[in-house]
Amino acid sequence: MYRMPIYLSALFSISIFISCTGQGDIVLDGSPNFVFQDSKDNYWFGLVGNGVYKSDGQHNHHFTMKHGLCSNTILGIQEDMNGNLLFESADCMSKYDGKTFKDLEIIDTPATHSDWKLETGDLWFRMGWNNDGPFRYDGDKLYALKFPPIPRADSFYMKFPNASWSPYDLYSLYRDHHGHIWFGTSALGVCRYDGNSLAWFYQADLSKANNGGDFGFRSMIEDDKGNYWINNSRYQFRFKSGYKEDNGEHKLIYEKEEGVGFKKEDNKLFFPFFMSMVQDDKGFIWGASYNDGVWCFDGNSLKHYPVRINGKMVDLFSMYKDNHGVIWVVSHKEGLFRLKGNDFIKFGS
Repeated sequence: MYRMPIYLSALFSISIFISCTGQGDIVLDGSPNFVFQDSKDNYWFGLVGNGVYKSDGQHNHHFTMKHGLCSNTILGIQEDMNGNLLFESADCMSKYDGKTFKDLEIIDTPATHSDWKLETGDLWFRMGWNNDGPFRYDGDKLYALKFPPIPRADSFYMKFPNASWSPYDLYSLYRDHHGHIWFGTSALGVCRYDGNSLAWFYQADLSKANNGGDFGFRSMIEDDKGNYWINNSRYQFRFKSGYKEDNGEHKLIYEKEEGVGFKKEDNKLFFPFFMSMVQDDKGFIWGASYNDGVWCFDGNSLKHYPVRINGKMVDLFSMYKDNHGVIWVVSHKEGLFRLKGNDFIKFGS
């Protein structure tokens, strides 16, 4: 069985020279994972293996385990209601109050595994692999949750008894316009938690990549019309409240419409797969594909934005919209790019 690789595990030794807001210059010594901008407009750049960089446009700071981070590989950054920053790694979480870093206590017991809640101000994390569920932060502590077993997981293990990963492994998390939390898994589709119940959705062709590999469920987004995009542009879904029982599994109730493809020179429609998706201030949907640039749906058609260095297409990992509506894409190998006009320009060039 071929499985698309998880690119977080790759460490590229690169130094990226970038300029923040035209003022202070910063050198990222390492491979970037994510861009994040906090409520004070500071930019944070999470790296693989070398901590995190902060830039306020005038001063730049580099934080590692020497400064109190629990790990030098940052998988994600979020900000809580009190302005504290949470730095996610594979097996620990650091909380930063603007002065010091503190390791968050992780509550991981059989009693908490089923204690699902959806409360105002909580934050959700995946924290690496092989956890069989997400982690919920309540403003103080981090709670490990587990997905209740579903029959399709048993079918997965029957088909792949020597699989080195769990089908419940998380690739992505998303909070929709209703405040519901969605979890994209490696092999079981997506799961929605609405505060009352967990319900699942799976469709095989959403994860079968164009090269024949298994893409997993890496990205999803809800547009302004209430349509959900999952992994690619092939379909749009409208999910209803509640669920139906089917073979011992809670399954989401939905309607499906044809999505939008990109017509190639041979007149065949191409449906790109997205590592990451964001919605811009105009309501347009943007998706970063791994090795085929960026795509934008403006409500009518898909437009292609190649991202190249020296004529060669850049491998992309994540996408972000900052506080000012600027679209960023991140490449492990080539660094950071921002949308300027109709092109993604290497940050700092």
